[in-house]
Amino acid sequence: MQRDVPARYLLRLGQGEQELATDLDFSRQGRVNAMLVRRLELLSEVERLARSLQLPEDVAYTCETAGYFWLLHVYSRWEQFLATCADNEDKPTLVQDRFPFKEFFSNTPQPVFTGQSFEKDMRAAKGCFRHLKTMFQELEECRAFELLKSTADRSKLPNDKTGKDSGNDLHTCSSEEKGLPPVGF
Repeated sequence: MQRDVPARYLLRLGQGEQELATDLDFSRQGRVNAMLVRRLELLSEVERLARSLQLPEDVAYTCETAGYFWLLHVYSRWEQFLATCADNEDKPTLVQDRFPFKEFFSNTPQPVFTGQSFEKDMRAAKGCFRHLKTMFQELEECRAFELLKSTADRSKLPNDKTGKDSGNDLHTCSSEEKGLPPVGF
């Protein structure tokens, strides 16, 4: 967390977890619970996005349906928006008028677009799209937790797939070596 690694990629194996100065639970079960909570948060944002586009909210039922929503409705609207902007770069209010996700980002503290500069508004639009893209990428990472139903299978997943940075003590390394995936150093 001090090195800008998202908490969803961190996993602490062994006894040293109690020594961490944080409220977050970096055990296997703690990471599973955190991912399931994050999944629900992201799906509620997808539901809000669907509402803002005046589409049925059932696209936020699962990570899979959210992925199809991304392809069919979000990404396609973004491509249409970029095509429109490419032909009309001389109009400073174009981004403000035609940005397809304007209503979704209406809850920001300041207006996202000023309508005074095409370049500044386009940078802001790309930042908004980056936020949406990250949201759907995180949902894709959560999809496996939806497919695996047993607690045992889910608890193995952070170590096998999503854990990019693990903290171990020597005792854990020696006793659980066979349970760790091959790294290939």
